[in-house]
Order: sequence, then structure tokens, then C-alpha cells
Amino acid sequence: MAYFHERDGYSELGHCGCGANCPCDACKQRPGLAEYYYEGEGRDPPGLKGYGFGRFAGFSGPSEQELFQNSRAAIDAVLKRNPVGGYPRGTSQRRDLEAAFASVPQGSAFKLYQELNGGQSPLAKLFWYRLAPETQKLLLGTLIQKETERIEGMVRMQDELRRKMCPPLKQFEQAVERVCQASGEDSDACQEWRFKLLEAREKAKMSGAQCP
Repeated sequence: MAYFHERDGYSELGHCGCGANCPCDACKQRPGLAEYYYEGEGRDPPGLKGYGFGRFAGFSGPSEQELFQNSRAAIDAVLKRNPVGGYPRGTSQRRDLEAAFASVPQGSAFKLYQELNGGQSPLAKLFWYRLAPETQKLLLGTLIQKETERIEGMVRMQDELRRKMCPPLKQFEQAVERVCQASGEDSDACQEWRFKLLEAREKAKMSGAQCP
């Protein structure tokens, strides 16, 4: 049986879904709350049959930690070259150094900044001993800029999650209220779906969407 997404102007809910726990790519790409519908036959009261939170589509590839270790190894390798002329602008050594720092994932940039600024690890010692103060300042600034962009991105993502998830969550809440009115507050169906509503709110909260 297909699950039809109720829609009131929300394009992300206006489609035919596979089911509450569908793992297909199409359903994973939809970040809204959906997969519920009403059903009533004869004297049976309408009831909710399923719901689910979609999630942003992911992809297979290296983890954040693996990418960070690769970048860190690249920085270490460039610093260990210790060229006679140093790392002046316009040289291949400088380009390789800047490329290695540019490859640091946003989520790990501040971690590397703290390590280098602490000056205690072997990599940090290479950084402070091999580079000119101007170069050090520039590269540390690159890491701070990455952290700033990461924070700004998180704020934008939270705003987007609220926009996409909170209206459907409100619809789900209203749907549960209608079920409880039809079947009674003390009914098993009402209690079951009130519990599922609490679960849905918790999932929204854990995803970063702070819905009222």
C-alpha cells in the first residue's frame, strides 16, 4: 500500500512515498516529516498508519577524520621538505603548503588551529620553526576562516531545518489531535500516537530543528 504525503504548500511533502522506514535514496533526500495518512472503514475511526523523518542524502566516501589525517599528513610532508629558500610566495613549495592547509575539512580546522597554536606536537614545532611569522599568521588565518564558515553554515542549516521540519511537525500534531478526538483520549490508538509525536519532536530536536 502506498503512503500519500499530506501537503499544504510544502513541496517536500507533495509526493507518493514508499513507507515510514523506506531507505531508498529518494526518501532519504527529503528532510521533512511525512509518511502518514488516514484510514477508516465502516465504523472504524480514522487512524494514523505511519510517519517518518526523511534525511539529507549522504554519500559514501572518506570520513571527516580520514580527510583530516590526510590533510595533516600533507602539511607535515611539505614542512619536512625544509627547502633552502623557505616558502616564499609564488614558489611551488608555497603553493603546496597553502593547498595542504586548504584541504583541511571545516569540521577539523579549529582542532588543527589549537594544535598548532599550542606549539607542543611535532607538527606544531615544524610549523613554528620552519615558517616565517607572516606565513604562520596567514595559514592560521586560513584555519580560523574555515571555522567561521563552519559556524555560519550550521546556523543556515538550522534555519533550513526549522523551515522544512517545523510546519510538517505541526501538521502531525494536528493529525494526532484528530485521532484522539475520534477514538478518545484514553484509547490505545491515541496513546500510541501521542507517544510517536513525542518521538518525532525529539528527532526534530536532535536534528537541530528547534520547533515551537
